[in-house]
Amino acid sequence: MAERLIAGLTDPAVAKQVGANGQDLIDQHFTLQRVLERHLEVLGTMVAARGR
Repeated sequence: MAERLIAGLTDPAVAKQVGANGQDLIDQHFTLQRVLERHLEVLGTMVAARGR
């Protein structure tokens, strides 16, 4: 693990890939649209559970 951390800090290509991977993660899970969708899913589940 230490070797990979050092590579990420010292190798520009590795650092660039880590940044790209992080951006992909944000784009997939944490855009405003995705967060709103997830909130609506959770609220819908809560409403459905209350009706039982």
